[in-house]
Amino acid sequence: MSALAKQDEHHEVQTHEGNTLLDRIMQAASNPDMDIDKFERLIGMQERMAKSEAERQFNEALTTAQSEMAPIVKNAKNNQTGSNYTTLEHIQSAIKPVISKHGFSLSFGQGEAQIEGHYRVICTLRHNGGHKETYQMDVPSDGIGIKGNRNKTETHAFGSSMSYGRRYLTLSIFDLTTLDDDDGQAAGAKPISEEQRDMLQALIDDTSTDIAAFCKAMKIGNLTQLPTAKFGTAQQLLAMKKKNQGAQNG
Repeated sequence: MSALAKQDEHHEVQTHEGNTLLDRIMQAASNPDMDIDKFERLIGMQERMAKSEAERQFNEALTTAQSEMAPIVKNAKNNQTGSNYTTLEHIQSAIKPVISKHGFSLSFGQGEAQIEGHYRVICTLRHNGGHKETYQMDVPSDGIGIKGNRNKTETHAFGSSMSYGRRYLTLSIFDLTTLDDDDGQAAGAKPISEEQRDMLQALIDDTSTDIAAFCKAMKIGNLTQLPTAKFGTAQQLLAMKKKNQGAQNG
C-alpha cells in the first residue's frame, strides 16, 4: 500500500471515529438520565479529535504547498551593500496563488523583543481546516548604516525592520530559496516553465522513474525547482532511459 493510500485510509478511520463519537454525544444529550461527567468527557474527546484532524490537514497542506513553490528571483538591490534581495511584495505575489489554493492565510503582528535594539515580528499561518501556527523573529533596528551612522528616522527604521522580518519569516515558513538575477546567468537560473515540467513528468511516468531519486541526482527538492539550464540534461537522461527500456522490451 502506498503512503498516500495509507494516509487516505487513516483519514477515513478518523472520520468514522469522529462521526461515531458525535452520534454518542447526541444520544447522551437527548437522554434525560444523562451522566454529566461522562457527557463532558465525550465532549473533550470530540474536541481533541477535531484538533488532531485540523493539525493533520494543516501539515499535509503545508507539505504540498511547499513542493509547488519555485525559487524566487531577487528583484531589488541594496545600494548601501551592493547586494541583491527579494522584496516582500515580490514574495507575496509569487506565493499567494499557492497558499490560497491550499487554504492558507498569513497575518503579521509585533511582539516584545528579548534583545535590546530589536523588534519582534510575529507571523500567524492559518489553515481553513482550523489549525494555525505562530512564528516569530527578532530583527535589529534598521536605523544605522554600514558606516555606523544613523540613516533613518525611528519611524522609517521601524518600518524597514518590520518589512525585513516579514520577508525572512515568510521565506523560512515555506522553506523558500532565492536566486540572483543580475550576473548574466539569470535565464539559466530561473526555474523551468510549467510546460517543461509537464514534459519531464510525462517522461518520468513513462519510465517509472523514482522522482525522489531523480530530483536528488539533479540536486533539487522537486521538479518545480529545476533550473532552465538543466532542463536539456534532465530531458536527455530520461529520453535515453526510455529508449533503453524500449530496446530491452523489444
